[in-house]
Amino acid sequence: MKIEIPFNKDVFKRQMLLNFDLYVKPNLKKNRRRLIWIALFLVSGGYVLSTGDKNGVLFLFGGFVFLLNFINYEWFYWKKKKHYLMSLAKVSNEFEKENANAIWEFTDEYLGYIDHRFETKIKWTAFSTYRIIEDNLFFNGDTISGNTFIIGREEVGEQLWVDIINLVSNKLKIIS
Repeated sequence: MKIEIPFNKDVFKRQMLLNFDLYVKPNLKKNRRRLIWIALFLVSGGYVLSTGDKNGVLFLFGGFVFLLNFINYEWFYWKKKKHYLMSLAKVSNEFEKENANAIWEFTDEYLGYIDHRFETKIKWTAFSTYRIIEDNLFFNGDTISGNTFIIGREEVGEQLWVDIINLVSNKLKIIS
């Protein structure tokens, strides 16, 4: 089955932000849970110091180390997100300027993708799993680096979406 999809800047941005969140949010949540440890160490250190015991300095030191790690990761996250959004704007403007359509090809042997930048055919065995997030199909690969393939229900319509899901579900395992 071959599908030509006209470029839609809003859909593209939504998909790329979903992709960014998919890979970054778990670590961001872990980092924000550190705040509990930071508070425990700082409060404990303050309490122990207030009783006159100098060992409270160790708790305060631990709390500040966790705090520095927390701040460093938050800074890294916002820096990467800013860079990602700038790159996203550049690419989406380029696709819009080129009036680029994407051509997807779903066969029994491979997934094919063509746009104005590149053309590729990837055997199904190169993908490990797939997932569906907010009516977008994400292909997860073992050997694919740097490229994420996402196709949305609103891009292809209901009947083609069902056909694509049926084909992909016969080839790959779904994860949530």
